[in-house]
Amino acid sequence: MKYIGILLFLLLQIAIMENKDETLLWGMSMNIVAYVSLAVVILGFFIDIWKSIKDNKSLSKEHDSLSKEHNSLGKEHNSIQENSNHNKELLSAEHARLIDSSAEIKISVNSIDKQLAVQEARREALEKTLTPEQLNIKSQIKSIYALNTQMENLQVENQELKRQISSLMQEKQQLQDQLLQYENTEDENMTPKFGL
Repeated sequence: MKYIGILLFLLLQIAIMENKDETLLWGMSMNIVAYVSLAVVILGFFIDIWKSIKDNKSLSKEHDSLSKEHNSLGKEHNSIQENSNHNKELLSAEHARLIDSSAEIKISVNSIDKQLAVQEARREALEKTLTPEQLNIKSQIKSIYALNTQMENLQVENQELKRQISSLMQEKQQLQDQLLQYENTEDENMTPKFGL
C-alpha cells in the first residue's frame, strides 16, 4: 500500500509539472491523473488479492499442520483417557475385592471371638464343677508342661554351651601350638653355634 501512495504522489508531481507546461491542458492532465490513479488502485487491489491468496495458502498450510497436530493430540488424549478408564476399572474391581475380603475377615474374626468366648465359658464352667483333687491334678499338669518347656530351653542352651566349649578348646590348641613354636625358635636362637 505504501507503493500506491508513492505512485500517487509521483503522478501528482507529473500533473503539476505538466500544468507549468502551457502546451497541455489542465483538464487533460487531471484525466490522466484520474486514469493513472484508477489503474494504480486497480493494480493495488490485484496486488492485495494476490497477497491475500498467498497468505491464505500459507495460512491453509499452517491450518493443516495445526489440524494434524490437533488430531494427533486428540488421539493421544483418547489413548490416555482409555488407559485412565481401564486403570479406574481395575482399581474399582480391586477396591471391591478388598472390601469383600475385609468383610470376610471381619466375619471370621467375629466367629473366632465367639468360639473363644464359648470355650472360655466352658472352661470356667468345667473348673467350677471340678473337685479339689481334680483341680490339684490340673495344677500339676500345668507344672509339668512348664517344666517341659524349661527342659527344652535348657537343652538348647546346653547345645550352645557345648559349641562354645568346642570353639574355646580349638582356640586353646592353636595357642598352645603357637607357644610351642615360639619356644622352639627361642631355643634355637639361644643355642651357641660353633663352626668347624
